[in-house]
Amino acid sequence: MHYLAVKSMERLLAYKKTLLTLAICWTSVVTYFCLKDGIVLPAVLPINFDKIGHVCFHIGMVFFWFLFLKSIKSNNSTTKILKQCVLISVSYGITMEICQAFLTATRTADWRDVFANSVGAIIGCLFIFQICKTIAKQKSFKKSD
Repeated sequence: MHYLAVKSMERLLAYKKTLLTLAICWTSVVTYFCLKDGIVLPAVLPINFDKIGHVCFHIGMVFFWFLFLKSIKSNNSTTKILKQCVLISVSYGITMEICQAFLTATRTADWRDVFANSVGAIIGCLFIFQICKTIAKQKSFKKSD
């Protein structure tokens, strides 16, 4: 991990209000795309871009909510906060599927979307865990110098 990326993440943790705004904005974007009329993708595509979108949305969901929660709960362990973020993300994804089923005329609930949301949340969690592990190693390396 590059030194600049680690330093950037540490600086981000200092900006609580900005982080909350980013988390809320990301969640709002996810909500918009989950509840707006579905986009019809060509059936000839080799992969299902809808599921990739769900994965990416929830990677972002975990990332932004982790940054905010870590900035306000700095004494809590990273693992505890990551578990909370994954729970928030998966619960939110399930809620959006229920909303699609009952609040929209053009969308339907799909268990595969819930699965993709969960995969995204887990990938986001693993990504953040690796970044935090790298930060901890760099801090211990600096102390030993």
